[in-house]
Amino acid sequence: MAAKPIGASFETTIVRVFKAPATLLFDCFTDPAHLAGWWGPLGSKIEVYKLEARPGGELSLRMAGPGFDHVMGGEYVELDRPHGLVFLTKAFEAPDGGWGIINRNSFNFEEQGDGTTKATLHVHVDRAEGELVLGALGGMRAGWGQSLERLGDHLGGGGKMDIEIGDKRLVLTRAFDAQPKRVWQALTDPAQFAQWFCAGAGKVQAWDLRPGGQWAYSLPGADGMIGSGVIQGTTDSYDALAKILA
Repeated sequence: MAAKPIGASFETTIVRVFKAPATLLFDCFTDPAHLAGWWGPLGSKIEVYKLEARPGGELSLRMAGPGFDHVMGGEYVELDRPHGLVFLTKAFEAPDGGWGIINRNSFNFEEQGDGTTKATLHVHVDRAEGELVLGALGGMRAGWGQSLERLGDHLGGGGKMDIEIGDKRLVLTRAFDAQPKRVWQALTDPAQFAQWFCAGAGKVQAWDLRPGGQWAYSLPGADGMIGSGVIQGTTDSYDALAKILA
């Protein structure tokens, strides 16, 4: 079955485990003090304008970070403490008050009996309009992943992808119709990297390709600004990858 293209009706599911009871995890989504401590991708600072934790209640906040600063809206749909909740998130506000992106986020919390809670997030894109919006959706999963990582730090543990995959290294294998040198260039040249990473929707902000070097890639945000998600990493395996592709 072909993958569903990113846009309206696109869906994705993310699973993380947190070192916290389900009640505390639930409260991190409904208490403004908790929410401001973890919401948004790495480097974000949050100002909560309004949070009405009830069905139909409004959520409004400002999210700022490296290269982005914009307002997000939302609405609580269902709340079942501590088992889970459903809420809408809205981004790319138009002058007429409409929104370019509306996502329906459904969380289910399940305590594991060892002091941890498994959180399952299912995201359904209810609305997506505009080329800039579609580019931002390309980084939605990465953005949520970073937010959940920050939530784990806020709670004192968990939220990392390695917990989801059983503390094992995740290995992906792909075959390309190209010479190794060409693949190497696509991975290491910032201009070429920007053409394919996240469907070419963002920009390379930093590129220091050496062992321990830092790199950063940002996705488009509201009002044409760069951001809504910033993906950062460390080039740890430069030599190993070079030997494989040589």
